Amino acid sequence: MDLLRRVTEGLGAWLHYEFCCDRSELFSEKYLAPPVGILLSSAQIGRVFAEFKHPVLAPLMTGRGRRPALDFVISESYPTPNLAIESKWVSDDTDCFFVLGGKKRDLSRLFLRKEFSGPANRSDATPILNYKSNHSSSLSLTPDPHYRIPLLRKVFEGWPPSLSAPQKIMTRRTAPFPKGHPSYQYQVFAWKISCPP
Repeated sequence: MDLLRRVTEGLGAWLHYEFCCDRSELFSEKYLAPPVGILLSSAQIGRVFAEFKHPVLAPLMTGRGRRPALDFVISESYPTPNLAIESKWVSDDTDCFFVLGGKKRDLSRLFLRKEFSGPANRSDATPILNYKSNHSSSLSLTPDPHYRIPLLRKVFEGWPPSLSAPQKIMTRRTAPFPKGHPSYQYQVFAWKISCPP
């Protein structure tokens, strides 16, 4: 089983178990940290670090405030990350996963929002992340399509001018887990994020 699928299925099964134990009111990003850390550690492909200072963005940040960090990193040779979870910008040699969990009905609402899927009246509208299939998709970080300009402006506001960014990123979904269950239960989606050559 590849690691992306292991994280998706393991975390989805854990959420369902916790739901059955009547603990859903505790669900939050922080509550997900222990099972994700355990799943990553089980892969035995390197040491797992939580709240790992971002190797590119953290040194560029000046002034007060918390430095940008990656939620989790697997490193075979510290301090170089080989895999990052919930990271946005990392070096080309690092694999990145984005994990999204919640009630199935809340995820469905998110996927239908204009900010996520684009305007409903446009035939060229595409979602930020392909949530319908496991095919590779690309996300343009340039003002194309034009309806994403306001969102991209917010994302890149305050971006250091000396730091380059790719023009697009590639994403590949793994099958959500669990499939086909009631809308009030919990589900996990995960995507592998990469930068094209």
